Amino acid sequence: MTTIEWLGVGDVLTDAAAAVAAGHNWTTREHLAAAIAEVRWEDVDPDDGVVNWPMSPGLALKAILDGFKIRGVRRIGRSEVLGSGEVDREPDGWAMYQLIAVEQWSATIGRRVYVVDRGSDLVPVAYELLPARL
Repeated sequence: MTTIEWLGVGDVLTDAAAAVAAGHNWTTREHLAAAIAEVRWEDVDPDDGVVNWPMSPGLALKAILDGFKIRGVRRIGRSEVLGSGEVDREPDGWAMYQLIAVEQWSATIGRRVYVVDRGSDLVPVAYELLPARL
């Protein structure tokens, strides 16, 4: 079992007052954890790396891979548990666009990175280290 490590930069999503003042959605770590648990994973062919996603999440994924210089991607996934992206229409304010996940393996260790796509920007929220494969 792995442990999710939360990134401080993701606090911009969990500070409701600051997020609303900036015109953005907000959420809680509990909702983020639920979204992470519901990620729908897809294998990535290591030979061609072709991803068949719609344009918006596909461009977000490309920005994540390029920005973090992630290579050796084995699986990608996304979760829409966070909601529809409607800023003012969710009673508890937690609506988001979607969570994008990337699983990368080196020779000895695996990593997963979780990033929220807010439509206008990408916010890294968490990562986890995976046990070495035998």
